[in-house]
Amino acid sequence: MLKNDIKAMVDPVQWYQQKLNGATEKKKYFDQRRKVVSWLRVGVFLGGLIALFSCTTKNQPTAVAAVALATIIIFLVLLKWFSGLKNKGAFYSRQVIILQNELSGLQGDLRCFDGGTEFQPASHAYADDIDLFGESSLFQLINRTGTAGGKEKLAAWLLNPEISSKTLLRRQHAVEELRDQPGFMLLLKTYSDLAAMSESDVHQLATWSKLPQVFSKRLISFFPVLASLFSVTGIILVTAGMLPFSFFLLYVIVGPLFISALFLKKINERHTYVSHSNDILGKYAGVFQLCANTSFTDEYLNQLQQHLRTETKANVALQKLSKILGALDSRMNVLVAFLLNGLFLWDLWQMVRLERWQSQYAAYIPVWFDSVATFDVLSSLAGFAFRHPAYTFPEFTVKSPVLDLKNAGHPLLPEKERVGNDFSIKTPGSFVIITGANMAGKSTFLRTVAVNMVLAMTGTVVCSSRMQCKPIQLITGLRTTDNLVRSESYFFAELKRLKWIIDRLNQGEELFILLDEILKGTNSKDKQAGSMALIHQFIRLQATGIIATHDILLGSLAESYPSQVENRCFEVVLQKDRLKFDYKLREGISQNMNATFLMKHMGITLD
Repeated sequence: MLKNDIKAMVDPVQWYQQKLNGATEKKKYFDQRRKVVSWLRVGVFLGGLIALFSCTTKNQPTAVAAVALATIIIFLVLLKWFSGLKNKGAFYSRQVIILQNELSGLQGDLRCFDGGTEFQPASHAYADDIDLFGESSLFQLINRTGTAGGKEKLAAWLLNPEISSKTLLRRQHAVEELRDQPGFMLLLKTYSDLAAMSESDVHQLATWSKLPQVFSKRLISFFPVLASLFSVTGIILVTAGMLPFSFFLLYVIVGPLFISALFLKKINERHTYVSHSNDILGKYAGVFQLCANTSFTDEYLNQLQQHLRTETKANVALQKLSKILGALDSRMNVLVAFLLNGLFLWDLWQMVRLERWQSQYAAYIPVWFDSVATFDVLSSLAGFAFRHPAYTFPEFTVKSPVLDLKNAGHPLLPEKERVGNDFSIKTPGSFVIITGANMAGKSTFLRTVAVNMVLAMTGTVVCSSRMQCKPIQLITGLRTTDNLVRSESYFFAELKRLKWIIDRLNQGEELFILLDEILKGTNSKDKQAGSMALIHQFIRLQATGIIATHDILLGSLAESYPSQVENRCFEVVLQKDRLKFDYKLREGISQNMNATFLMKHMGITLD
């Protein structure tokens, strides 16, 4: 059983604030230390110059050499220290931003989070109707991904509901364990944000890993070894005065530089695929190390970890690749490239090392990055659960009830404004007709049901004190629009969607359907007859779902189908010449409408 006891949960606001205070102090500490070391570097440099000048004027060559060597060594030590402090400062700077964003999000400000607008499909079963993507969307509420592929995978999970209870329970258990490890989630977000590796970067790396090997052939791979031996021997002979420098220079031009030129085009082509990956891979190794080394008890998380623990751990392999790429990137400096290639066939040597890495690890690259992306998605879902301790994990049924909700609300509504409702559909093939006045809460309730079903079939918690549901394909018709480009009217667009639903039902699919005010684009009599016929057909095809309508006559269908159709309603009450909405779902058919009242208050004459 999953733990839905909110008493044991950590208060997210308190936790984020505490971590923010700590990260702010550490950022300040490392920034101050970095400034001190920066001034020390300046001091060492100036002190070294003064000492060198003094020793030179006193004609002390040994002292000059000693001072120069000491200055260089101390300066390099300070440079490494400075680099470490800079990286730590950047780490805590990123954490401060992440934690500030989380606190803003808990106050209802989601603007700092990615809404995934690029994933909004032109046509989908429910995405547009429930504001799945974009500003103030469900994706924006959940998404905390930072890894390459994580955001894409989260969007895919939300767009393609999982209807296997086994898979959903596996996700739930992983999410539950991660929810109780907010420190892991914060570190994963920090490391992945700092790495900033895009899906295109991973794609380029994967493409490179599949390229045929050119440089690892035995004869070619032996060239850098020979060049290095000849160069070292030549330098010794030139220094000893046994070989004219002009002969050695001729060897460099005719030998290593000529060979480098022969392979230049191929090297440039391969380097293009990985030229920007060096720094990113070095940082990304931290993401892999975190995911591989954190202790988990959940079976699914352990399976993901095993994918990162090949004969060499993924993070170690990536660090090795990063070092090779760093060595190869030295060719970007023309002078360094000339010297290294002229003496050691440097580029060719690094390409041999790259292809050896490729032959050993290339097959693991897609698995590694997919596993980390899955960790990232599960962490986002767990973060959503952590930020909403009152939400619960849904229970999945095989047949009945199809849906049972207790105190369900819409997660995008502020908690103080949210009104919870109970609702159930016991058996498949049943429909609930919801009637009610304008603005009484029908549309919001349909979206509440849809959003919680999507959350349930993604594998995270739902905005309900208890939820049971049968995993099932969801289709909505809440926000049909016309299409001027295709010259399609609103009514025709709605008919096309209804036909699409009927076709899927005729193919034997089991669907949960949510429709809001069907056939709005025609006259009242036509609309009523069409709505009746449509619901008759849904019932014959064993569809399940909810239809919201202003037409109270549709409620009479419960008399024709007493075991398959139920009536629920939202009421509006007129108190002291004002409308009062309580947004509570009731049994039966609505008795009060408010259109004429609202028209009068807007100054529209009805006489």
